[in-house]
Amino acid sequence: MVNKEEKNQLIIIMKNILDTQNKSNLMPFKHLFKDTIPIVLYTNPDCSPYFCDFTFASEEIRSCFFRIEEITNSAVSLTPLLPLNEEGKYNNTESNPCGLKKTSVKVSLPLHQLSAIQCLDPKLVNRKIIRVDQK
Repeated sequence: MVNKEEKNQLIIIMKNILDTQNKSNLMPFKHLFKDTIPIVLYTNPDCSPYFCDFTFASEEIRSCFFRIEEITNSAVSLTPLLPLNEEGKYNNTESNPCGLKKTSVKVSLPLHQLSAIQCLDPKLVNRKIIRVDQK
């Protein structure tokens, strides 16, 4: 179980991630840096990844990858990221996506449910995937 001090540290980390994302949209950094730092959130009590089930482009999606949108005193607002395989299609596995795509879906998660956070490489978001068709 996460104690109050650890919970406060987790909130500080999430606020730093959100602040960094927001600063990437300011001049002179706009278009130089990615505006999304993808994360995986882990929940109490077993520290397992938090998954979100949602519909995107008429397809049922399950993802544990997110972008932080807003943090309040009691919850974090998130945008789920669509995990993609090497062909640029939805990848329903939770490990090693080749890319991540932003969605328009919004979810909220109470802060008291969180136990840990993992940042992923921002280059995964909207990554150009080169398809080579077999002849």
